[in-house]
Amino acid sequence: MIGKILSGKYEIKREVGRGGMGVIYEALHTALNRTVAIKVLHPQFTKDSAFLDRFQREARAMARLDHKNIIRVFDVQEEQGTHFIVMEYFKGQNLRQILLKKKKLPQRTVLSIAYQVAKALAYAHDKNVIHRDIKPANIIINKNGVAKIADFGIAATTDEISLTADNHIIGTPEYMSLEQARGETLDGRSDLYALGMVMYEMLTGQTYYTGISGGDVLKKLAYDEAEFDLIFDKPVAPSLQKLVRNLLKKNKDDRIADTSALMQQIKTSKQELKTEVETNQGKSFSPQPARKIPAAPQHAIRGNPPVPPFFKTNREKTGTSEAQATVVTPKKEQTPAIQRSESTKKWPKRSIALIIVTLVFAGIAAPFFKNNSPKPAAQLQIAQLKAAIQAVQEKLAHTHKTSAPDEIRPWAKESYNKAADLETRAAALLREAEKLIKKQSYDAARDTLKNAHFLFSQSHNGYVRAIETAHGKIIQAEQSRMEKEKRAREKASQALARLKKERRKAREERKRQEALLRSELIKLSKEKTKTPKNQAALEKAQNKRKPLLNPPTKKKNPPPRKQFAAQKKDPVLPLNEIDSLGAILSRLTAAYEKKDLKTLQNMSTMSKNRSTFLKQIFKNYKSVSVSVTDLSIEAEQAEAIISITELRTHKNKKTRPPDHWKTVKLIIPKNRGKWDKVIW
Repeated sequence: MIGKILSGKYEIKREVGRGGMGVIYEALHTALNRTVAIKVLHPQFTKDSAFLDRFQREARAMARLDHKNIIRVFDVQEEQGTHFIVMEYFKGQNLRQILLKKKKLPQRTVLSIAYQVAKALAYAHDKNVIHRDIKPANIIINKNGVAKIADFGIAATTDEISLTADNHIIGTPEYMSLEQARGETLDGRSDLYALGMVMYEMLTGQTYYTGISGGDVLKKLAYDEAEFDLIFDKPVAPSLQKLVRNLLKKNKDDRIADTSALMQQIKTSKQELKTEVETNQGKSFSPQPARKIPAAPQHAIRGNPPVPPFFKTNREKTGTSEAQATVVTPKKEQTPAIQRSESTKKWPKRSIALIIVTLVFAGIAAPFFKNNSPKPAAQLQIAQLKAAIQAVQEKLAHTHKTSAPDEIRPWAKESYNKAADLETRAAALLREAEKLIKKQSYDAARDTLKNAHFLFSQSHNGYVRAIETAHGKIIQAEQSRMEKEKRAREKASQALARLKKERRKAREERKRQEALLRSELIKLSKEKTKTPKNQAALEKAQNKRKPLLNPPTKKKNPPPRKQFAAQKKDPVLPLNEIDSLGAILSRLTAAYEKKDLKTLQNMSTMSKNRSTFLKQIFKNYKSVSVSVTDLSIEAEQAEAIISITELRTHKNKKTRPPDHWKTVKLIIPKNRGKWDKVIW
């Protein structure tokens, strides 16, 4: 990977580290001349499409977190099967490396790191984001003591050693809370528990579960509800011990409620620790007897001021004799020096006149040189800024070319308009900079170009976010529509099932009544003597039987249920019309499997959402297999269900489509006796 350029702009410089999820490299953003960190995912993660979807979704969410104690995520991209994240480059060591060297940290350092991490967690929890994997390896500290949380949210998508069989537990067992180990619903208190375990490790040099395997830790968390028996060194302040114990309560309701309360307790512990240190220093202080310092000659003191004790050399500490040996005794005859000083009294007047002439000349010539002297450094910076702006403008042009504004703007109107406004302002600043360059105001032009470059970059990022938001909303809308159609089909099928059940009951009842009448007629017809009374009963039974045997073909006001059932009967169509309908569905299926969107649009009527949805499927998958089922033909239209039976990724891996966009209903209406375009 060293020397490789990703996405045409990220040049890999060197490897920084490796983790369970990927390899981290230091890279250079060639367009902006900015150092960034790039995490390249391991190949085993790139083969899991479900993991990649969850990873990209959460990484984009993390990109919205902007806090001084959180490593920023700038971009998430994929190139030729290589998935990578572009992050802020923060030079320092993670807390795990520091603890391996020092074992334990001072109490003040522990409180400082914990306070910075708590501030970052407070910001994230306000955004409804939980880290779920706070540990020393994910806390980076620079030489100035600034702490930042890394892998924020992305750690929730990894399964390094902590995923259970049902993929519900995410985290590192040694720092995992009880509810997290049991796969229960998590909140911000799970992160506070992990921070408490990190603080305990910083104070004691080990976690509570040091030396125990991850599987055994999970078993202990799942079945052992007794509180931890924490052991601290004697120097650890009682207030700090109490703070850690409150964070490591196994019942989350007994822990510190939130990050605000935690930060307040950290401040209290800092103040108590400061008071204890001052008290101990006061008790341990005892006055020392004053040390006699040998007197030095007056002219030696005047020539050499006293030196602080921590700056004195060994020679200066040897004693009075050496100090006195450095004293130079003045000579008796100093007449030449006195005469020389008197002869130089005339020089100050000449020097003053010369200085005045020089200042006058400088004041007259300064504006000329200021306006007309070349500034090669500023001009070089201007040329570099122009090149960087041109690169960003090319990216903007490519973005405008590949995305249709009419499709994007309705779904992400606010962010799209904001990006367009930034681009307009940047173009105005660019024109202003050109005018300043013509006037040879290079410094002002350079500053204006810097602002223009910043606005252009922000505009491009805004367009990218707007496109991502729009695509997400389009897919979500399509999924919602398909779910509504699915519910409508289920409701219609339930109504049809009820209707069939009622019709079956009606047929059974009619057969039962007919059987009773038939038996009554047979009984009456067998009687030899037909009295007028029997003859009347026979005629009455025959009159009842006639409607059952020969139901009327047409009624003026048929019952609504029977009328609906009559409409559901499939008419008998000529064979040529059935063949024509089959040819339409065959061409539609072939175009779908060939990923021929243009043919599908020509032979069918579909919404913009459906068109965008098909584009996404054809782009993300190598092959698509579909089938047409449940064909029903009526007098004026035909209906069918088209289902995606199989999908194959670009690496030829078979995958099943999600159930919520697996099937779609097709309607083929008739127009002047011929089958018209298919309606999705």
